Amino acid sequence: MDINSKLGEKIWKDTWMVLPIYIFKAMRNCNITFKELYDAIKKWIKFRNEVFGRNYDNTEVYLMRENKRFGFFLSPNISKFILYNDDSNHLGDFKINIDEIPNEEFIKWIEKTTDEYIKGIIHCSDCGKEINYDEIAGRYFAGNYCKDCWEREWKEREAKENYD
Repeated sequence: MDINSKLGEKIWKDTWMVLPIYIFKAMRNCNITFKELYDAIKKWIKFRNEVFGRNYDNTEVYLMRENKRFGFFLSPNISKFILYNDDSNHLGDFKINIDEIPNEEFIKWIEKTTDEYIKGIIHCSDCGKEINYDEIAGRYFAGNYCKDCWEREWKEREAKENYD
């Protein structure tokens, strides 16, 4: 592998699109829809892949708040905005209409959810109970579970998983 290939690979791997969490307030103020954000992200991915010679689907687009990265999933085919922490663990999702601008309720939700995570608080992926990050009894794929839900159902599911 020559130096240009190594450099291209290194640059591509570290080339993220990082958006400040306040982007949603700016979108609301400028009447920019979730679909327009989605389209801009797709353009970024296309540009990045063409420039650095890669063709991967992973977006590496993150929201940033207080030096913490948050992954998210946004699609015109799914009427939810799905939020993940920096370890790709599910933090929650919010029902949206992709053709609308972020509303006040969405903005409050994303600010509250990211603020809670920064403070070490998450919600059980099953029952929604608020727990501290160190109280996670188990994980199954991107889900985080409180002790009650883990013992009731998810521990057994995870044990049966072969991850093939």
